[in-house]
Amino acid sequence: MELDAKTLKEVFAPVAAAADGGIVRITVSDGNMTADAKDEANVQYVRAVMPADTTETMLVHADPERLMNAINDLEGFTDIRVEGTWLKFRGNGSMRSLKLISNDPAYKLPNITSEHVHTVTHDFLARTVRMSDIDEAVTIKMQAGKLCLSAESELETAEYTIDIESGSYVMSMYPSKLLAKLVRTIRSDSITMTFDTNYPLKLEWGSGDALFTYCLAPRIEDT
Repeated sequence: MELDAKTLKEVFAPVAAAADGGIVRITVSDGNMTADAKDEANVQYVRAVMPADTTETMLVHADPERLMNAINDLEGFTDIRVEGTWLKFRGNGSMRSLKLISNDPAYKLPNITSEHVHTVTHDFLARTVRMSDIDEAVTIKMQAGKLCLSAESELETAEYTIDIESGSYVMSMYPSKLLAKLVRTIRSDSITMTFDTNYPLKLEWGSGDALFTYCLAPRIEDT
């Protein structure tokens, strides 16, 4: 199977970012390549799906950090194949081999549905990167036709608001550093956001031919 190295980097960057101590599963079947990952704490899950012009099938598991190190070394079109217990990348004079992981964790994309679905810009979500330095949680609040991101600590506060078409009240908190790490890898100007009060956040976006779904559990503070 051959894929462009630049495309591989864009596809696997969000997957590796969300793995955080977990394992990446790569599946090739029915002309598609799917990459799934969830973190060790089961707080976040990501799936990327892209066309793969091949009749081959593949099901492998790999360490996310080592996977990205291998992909970042590649240039041009890259041949990807499994040889024994190794995942091998060859292209443009470079070759990288990655030892596969034998265990097979359960993967299931969470079913997150809500009436509160809004399309936002990357610039809006990118505010979470700065807010992650202020507090461990970022608050997403919808009220009176406004959608607001905010974070606060004893020494600093930050808030960013945009206009939306909704009169509902919804508020939920999410781990700011996990969300910021993921947002840094997104290569799309338009992101669909689904959320509700004290409910998981779902982000969906496209980049080239790849489609991404990311789910993040809420941060619920003790009362």
